[in-house]
Amino acid sequence: MSAIISGERYAAAARHSRLVRRLRWLLPALVGIAIIAFIGLGAARSFLGSISFLPVRLDGSTLEMAHPHLTGYDANRRRYSLSAERARQDIAAPSKIQLDRLDAHMELAGNNEVRILSDKGFFDGEANRFIAQGNVRVNTTLGYELFLRSMTVLTKTSSMESEEPVEVRNGDNRIFADRMQVHSGGERIVFDGRVKTIFHLPPESP
Repeated sequence: MSAIISGERYAAAARHSRLVRRLRWLLPALVGIAIIAFIGLGAARSFLGSISFLPVRLDGSTLEMAHPHLTGYDANRRRYSLSAERARQDIAAPSKIQLDRLDAHMELAGNNEVRILSDKGFFDGEANRFIAQGNVRVNTTLGYELFLRSMTVLTKTSSMESEEPVEVRNGDNRIFADRMQVHSGGERIVFDGRVKTIFHLPPESP
């Protein structure tokens, strides 16, 4: 009898081991399908274009993706893209994604573009926005550089805002402010709070 019980236990253990191995492959695949379904469902709502990522890893309920890349369009068909070194996503809230080393590009009004770099980022597909956090640096094709602690970008309207201090540089010229809003893809820019400007006039011709 003991030999029969031992054999049953061995068979059960073997079945469990096979199940674990299958789940290791199956769960990431199912999560990937869920992401694709989410992107497909939200494409019309949030103007998403495409999303790509390298192999994923599941850690509990958190999905980790390497080198994710997402593209989309605002209401005026201006393109934006987000990429990062790594992304983390709770499978219970698939529309919210944490990003490491955010690198974002956006088309603005007048065929201008900006690039946004930050230590971390947060993308919310339901709210059509992303947040750049930590050592935020914005470069524009007009030659301006912006330095901030954090900035929120509304992808549907290509609007940006920050409730924290901002510094704008253009050559030797500077603008300092407590807050900033960029409306409608750069059509209107508002600096608020303690605003300070430093402008260097070109030397007079002899």
